[in-house]
Amino acid sequence: MTSHTFDELLKSITQYIAKKKAQSTRDTLCPEERLTITLRFKMVKEKCKKNEDELERRRIARREKYKRIKSDPEKYAVERAKKKEAYLKRKREKKVKNINQMSPRAQRAQRKRWRENSKRYLEKKAQERKIQEVTISQVLEAHIKINDKEFSDPLYEENVKKRDK
Repeated sequence: MTSHTFDELLKSITQYIAKKKAQSTRDTLCPEERLTITLRFKMVKEKCKKNEDELERRRIARREKYKRIKSDPEKYAVERAKKKEAYLKRKREKKVKNINQMSPRAQRAQRKRWRENSKRYLEKKAQERKIQEVTISQVLEAHIKINDKEFSDPLYEENVKKRDK
């Protein structure tokens, strides 16, 4: 923002952001300082939002890439081999511990994470099943309604009678 734009903005909103001198020992901020702080805060907030949007875009791209890999059996086998090799390397470097190598406190924390992840996974699968059931039932109901309509349609009945004769 140029200084000219800042001055114009300040002129237009000074009456709204200016505060009277406080009778207490605290000093009030002048309108220029208040506007500067507000603009800086907004810029930081927008920057954080951009970073979050970028992270979300990358997550989606990663999911799409993995879906493509998973749909091709050869690529999927190569990807699994890479992941297994990386895991074994981390294990050799002692970055990954077995549950029996952890302290009792770390074991409890790990088991709690496993339970939460398992619960989340099962809830997600149950939700997917419900959606499938609802979708299938809606399709069947629509198909039955169409078939019932055909049988109750007078023109359809006349055509059936003519065909049967």
